[in-house]
Amino acid sequence: MARVKYRRKPLTVTAKQWTGHNLPEIAAFIDDDVTVNRHSQIVLDTAFGEELASPYCWIVKNEMGHVTALSPQAFSDTYEAI
Repeated sequence: MARVKYRRKPLTVTAKQWTGHNLPEIAAFIDDDVTVNRHSQIVLDTAFGEELASPYCWIVKNEMGHVTALSPQAFSDTYEAI
């Protein structure tokens, strides 16, 4: 996964895809401890409370450092690689 920056018009974000096998990479990306539940979902602390990210969801971080999870379809509908 070479690209980690994607653009949402007009907001630029950074993003990494949770594969179910890259926990250290995701933890470093969001700069926080990450918990994985028994369904291989990451439990994220977001501005709106806890959010679950299933494998292949994209973890998106905006310029203010807030994170959220998007399904692959929602991510591709919203962002484009830059």
